[in-house]
Amino acid sequence: MADQCKPQLTSPAANVNNWVEWLRQPHLSSPAANVNNWVDWLRQPQLTSLAASVNNWVDWPATIELRRVEWMKVYRVWTANPHWQVARIELSFEERARSKRFVHDRDRERFIAAHKALRTLIGDVDLATGPNGKPSCRGIGFNLSHSGDLALIAIADSDVGVDVEQITERDLELLAPTVFSAAELIAFAHAPHRPAAFFRAWVRKEAYVKMLGIGVSSALSSFDVSMDADVRDALLESRIAGAPRTRVVPLAIDDGYEAALATTDFDAKIELVELHPQL
Repeated sequence: MADQCKPQLTSPAANVNNWVEWLRQPHLSSPAANVNNWVDWLRQPQLTSLAASVNNWVDWPATIELRRVEWMKVYRVWTANPHWQVARIELSFEERARSKRFVHDRDRERFIAAHKALRTLIGDVDLATGPNGKPSCRGIGFNLSHSGDLALIAIADSDVGVDVEQITERDLELLAPTVFSAAELIAFAHAPHRPAAFFRAWVRKEAYVKMLGIGVSSALSSFDVSMDADVRDALLESRIAGAPRTRVVPLAIDDGYEAALATTDFDAKIELVELHPQL
């Protein structure tokens, strides 16, 4: 069993011409038929900017091995895809044990799909667990979240947190005081579309505390996030002692879902990637 996670793409050059030379080397397993397709792929607009909508997602085969790059990747996984259930990917003993605790088959299958997708990216490695249950792997930052039929997996060179929530009907008026700060409660009271505003704020708060690796219940009122849809950084203020400077980035992933990513890296571009099962 490997003792560390697979690293991400190490960029051999700062421009696409040198990328082309590197891609011609025989050791690289390309999803395209030849290097010309690689060049076209590298020039796609979603590789140069944060995706603004689901249309900018990249189809990426699950056979590509991760190596280090200056990109921060967020993989989208459709957990309802039945091919994940038969994909030949081994889960850890702990993951198999956790899957058996689900009462409903559908929830169990979603969990298995999400964790098989994670194993596709980081390999068959032992994961360490932090004091508040956050899994970690030496040499790479990652985080997993799933809701409804979607899972998101963030892979980065540093600590990262990601959260996704399906927008559902709940008693938001009762939930809001348990998760929002005083400033956020005021913003929520004036929000034009409360269900979307609630889940938008919720995923941003979850992503932040997941990146920090701290308990949710004790920290949610200790920082403020924006509920606005069009913001580049949703973290307004943090009153958590010793917390690093962080940005919380909204992610456009699909209708009916809200998602966000938290990172201390202010320079890395975020690439949104579609991950498919490899049978």
